[in-house]
Amino acid sequence: MAAVDKWGRIGVKTKSPAALIHVVASGTGAGPPLQLEMTGGGPLNALCRNYANGATNGSGLLGRFARGTRTTPLNVQEGDRLGFNIFGG
Repeated sequence: MAAVDKWGRIGVKTKSPAALIHVVASGTGAGPPLQLEMTGGGPLNALCRNYANGATNGSGLLGRFARGTRTTPLNVQEGDRLGFNIFGG
C-alpha cells in the first residue's frame, strides 16, 4: 500500500505520512524498511543536507529505540542495543 497526501508526502504502508517519504515496516521478518543497493560499481551514498542559519541546525541520521509500542513506548533497559553502524571493507 502506498499513498500520496495533499502535500505531496509519500507514505508506504501508512495513509498519513509524517515526512516527505514515510515508510512503515512491522512484524518479524518484515526486512529493513529502507534498503539502498548499488550494483555494477560506483559508490552508494546517502546524503543529508541542511541549509539554514543558526547554531542548532544540522544534518544527521537519527535512530530511536524504545520498548513497548509506538503508541505506548516504554523505557529502555540496561543492555538494550540502541543503535549501530556497520562499516566494512
